[in-house]
Amino acid sequence: MIFEASLDNVYKHSCASKVIVSLEQKMGYVQLMIEDDGVGFEESKLNDKNALGILGMKERAHIIGGQVEISSQPNNGTTIITTVQIPQNV
Repeated sequence: MIFEASLDNVYKHSCASKVIVSLEQKMGYVQLMIEDDGVGFEESKLNDKNALGILGMKERAHIIGGQVEISSQPNNGTTIITTVQIPQNV
């Protein structure tokens, strides 16, 4: 759902011409990174109570023990990084 919500936000809001998606397994965790070259936004909007898509992504990540980091600047695109630890017994 985090991946889908991220791409939905790119489609609806970014006016991007390019999106780069990477999924990597690292030492003890998995990291999903989605970068676009779209219009971006002021990071202060991340705390907006009406940013339900962003809130939903963060809540979903928290439920599975992960976190979502979002960085953006106007006219400079957006990067969303989701990190989830891999359980030791896997």
